[in-house]
Amino acid sequence: MKLTVKAEYFDLFEPFGISNHVWHSAEVCTVELEQDGIIGRGEGAPVVYHGETAETLAQQIESVRADIEAGLSRQQAAELLPSGGALCALDCALWDLEARRAGRQPHELAHLKAPTELDSAMTITLKSSDAMAAQAEKCRDYPLLKVKLGGTDDEAAIRAIRDVAPNPRITVDANTGWSIDFLREFEPLLLELGVELIEQPLPPENDEALIDFKSRIPIAADESCQTAADVEHLIGKYQTAVIKLDKAGGLTGAIDLMNRARDAKLDLMVSCMIGTSLGMAPARLIGTYCRTVDLDAPMNLKVDRKHPIPFTKGRMHATPDALWGG
Repeated sequence: MKLTVKAEYFDLFEPFGISNHVWHSAEVCTVELEQDGIIGRGEGAPVVYHGETAETLAQQIESVRADIEAGLSRQQAAELLPSGGALCALDCALWDLEARRAGRQPHELAHLKAPTELDSAMTITLKSSDAMAAQAEKCRDYPLLKVKLGGTDDEAAIRAIRDVAPNPRITVDANTGWSIDFLREFEPLLLELGVELIEQPLPPENDEALIDFKSRIPIAADESCQTAADVEHLIGKYQTAVIKLDKAGGLTGAIDLMNRARDAKLDLMVSCMIGTSLGMAPARLIGTYCRTVDLDAPMNLKVDRKHPIPFTKGRMHATPDALWGG
C-alpha cells in the first residue's frame, strides 16, 4: 500500500468566527492510500483547543507510515493513533479504499442504513448583531440555522436573526462561552424565539452545573463529547450527543460513539469542523441517524474539492462516487 499525506488549505468566503477562535481558511490533513491501482481518500481537520494544526496531523500520520504501507487495518490504526483528525483522515481513507476494492458502498460494509438527502444547518458566524442578521437574511428560506453565540451581545444577535428569518428552525452554539447563571437568564428568551437546541453552553469542566439545571430546551454536548468514552459523563447533564468524526477518530469511532449514545437514550447530532466535501461524505452516513445535522462547512469555501457534494439551500444531496466511497 502506498501512502500520500499532506496539509491543505481552502480559502473561505469570509472569516468564520466562534466565541474563542476565528478561522480564515479551512486547513485539513488529506490522506491517500493506493493499492493495486485503486485509491482511497480521507480528510481530517485539526481541533484548535487541542493545539493541533494540519501539519501536526500530517506528522502523526508520517510517524506510522511503515505500518500503514504494510497494510494495517482500521482497528490497528486506532491502536497506533489517538482519536482525532489524523486518525479520522486515515480511517476514512481506509473505508474508501475498502469500498472501492470490494465494489460496494461504505454504508454496506459498515452495516449502516443507506444515506439519504439531509437538511443541514447553515451556520451564522459570530460577528456584530447587524452582520449576523445580514447573514441570516440571506438564509431565511433555509430549513435550519445554527447561530454562533458567546459574544458580547447575544440577546441583540438572536433577536435580530429571528426578526429577519422567522421561519427556519434555529439552534444556538455558545462554544463554552457562557456561565450557568447566564444560561438560566437567557433560556426564557431562547424559548420565546423558538430555539430548539442549545449546544455546549459551558466549558466541559463546568458540566456538573447542568445536573441541577432543568432546561426546557435540549442541551447538546460538543466539546464535552469527543469519543465514545465520554458518553457516560453526559448522562444527567445533556440530552444530545454531538458527533464529529475529526474528534471521534473517523467513521469507525463515530459509529462507536453513535451506538453508545443511542444505548444511553441520548439524541444525536452530527457536526463538523471547517473542512471540505471529502470530510462531510463519511459524516453523511451518521447523519441518517441524527435529529440534527450540521455539515455545511463546504458552503463556506471559495473552492471545494473536485466532485463536491451538492447543496441546495441547506439541502445536502448525494455524495458523488468520484469523491468518496464510490
